[in-house]
Amino acid sequence: MLLRSLLRVTHPFEAISPRRKRNLFIALLLLTCLVYGVGYFIGAPLETAAAPSGLRSLELSGDPIVSTIILQSWDTPNQLRASFLLGLDCLLLLLGTTALGLACIWAGDQFDNKWLNRSGVWLAWCQWAANLPGILGDAATAAILFGQRGSFWPQQAKFEIEYKFYLLSLGFAFVLLGAVQNVASAIYGRSSPAPQKRAA
Repeated sequence: MLLRSLLRVTHPFEAISPRRKRNLFIALLLLTCLVYGVGYFIGAPLETAAAPSGLRSLELSGDPIVSTIILQSWDTPNQLRASFLLGLDCLLLLLGTTALGLACIWAGDQFDNKWLNRSGVWLAWCQWAANLPGILGDAATAAILFGQRGSFWPQQAKFEIEYKFYLLSLGFAFVLLGAVQNVASAIYGRSSPAPQKRAA
């Protein structure tokens, strides 16, 4: 019963025509790259000896002492810059998870196996679900920026961000698998000889 229910799970992207899905994916991918580029440019001054990865170092510090050292390596303008980047990260996450969700639907369509086919749908929902830990992780990082002390916020930020990346990694890996299947189908489909008709 449960397995049948899993096979019946649908996603709104399935109702979109292949052409519109392709155009939507391209638009989302371009917007994602644009927002990422803006964030990379704005966040460059946050890369210090204490924070070699900039804001990401603070998010994944997981330790109040390390997070304090990182904050001390940023002056007030850079701490405000980090706050702005957290807001930009939410927009980047929404765009990126939607694009990856579309890609998961496409990847699932490359398989004839019903379980692999529906896996694209489940993983597309997982990409949207990744927004929740992403937002919670940004909120915990914002609490650190605004002066909240103790071990809870750094540990919470690290846990949420790592869980977000875990969900995104599952989707990305499935898209790669779908791309391999697509290429293999194209190669073997072209190389297979056409069936000959029997003589009457």
